[in-house]
Amino acid sequence: MNTMEGAGFASKWYFDFSDSIPEKPASKTKRVTEGLLMRKFTKNWFIRIPNDVGGTNLTTSSPLTTTPKATFNSSVSASTNLTCGQNEEVSNCLPCEQSCDSAVRNITTICINDLCFNDGPQFCDCSVAKGFARDFNGKCIPHSQCPIPGCPSGQEWSKGPCDGTCEVPQPNCTLFNCSFPGCACKPGYVRFYGQCIPQAMCPPRREDRCGGCPAGKTCSHHEGYFFHRDRKPQCQWYNPCGFEVEEIDTYGPDK
Repeated sequence: MNTMEGAGFASKWYFDFSDSIPEKPASKTKRVTEGLLMRKFTKNWFIRIPNDVGGTNLTTSSPLTTTPKATFNSSVSASTNLTCGQNEEVSNCLPCEQSCDSAVRNITTICINDLCFNDGPQFCDCSVAKGFARDFNGKCIPHSQCPIPGCPSGQEWSKGPCDGTCEVPQPNCTLFNCSFPGCACKPGYVRFYGQCIPQAMCPPRREDRCGGCPAGKTCSHHEGYFFHRDRKPQCQWYNPCGFEVEEIDTYGPDK
């Protein structure tokens, strides 16, 4: 069985690409439990993916076949007095929306095959296809008007943060080409255990276990995403595009 999970604006979606046929005559079933909407369908069925994917390719070992919009009949009477807010539109399809947080961070929201109801409930949709997003107060606004998130002390918003650390105050930003918007250290500040402090406040650093590393590199047990405590530390390029885990004893007292 190959499964794929995504987190949407207000719900989670679970996808089952197994060859098994659901118990219902139709090739898909649905159930609602404690606000969690789950769907199970055969391997060639897609409903929709309201997920912030950010350029990630969605792949499974089963063939991915697009289908027309899925529609269902419902015993729930359609609302005739549904009033939506500014920039919202009434829809008989489950909304697939983007949040302002995703919009300002250039995270792409992908919607595949909306789930619609012929005679069921209606919804207020903040259409991502038309360039709208939900702000932090739930209002539907053009994504170009989404407010820039606030940043902690010593930080400011940047389209491509490339932060140095006490160990590597001037990282190789050209090599890594950081392009994911977020909070960055202000000029003259560096990262220290996730926070930004003035570089002048960096504590004295004793000799690392690598015997000294070239500029732009750091002495670490890390290899990619993996940490090897028993492995001999090596000089590796410091990645300024993310929060690196600094060696705890680099700035600690001598043992």
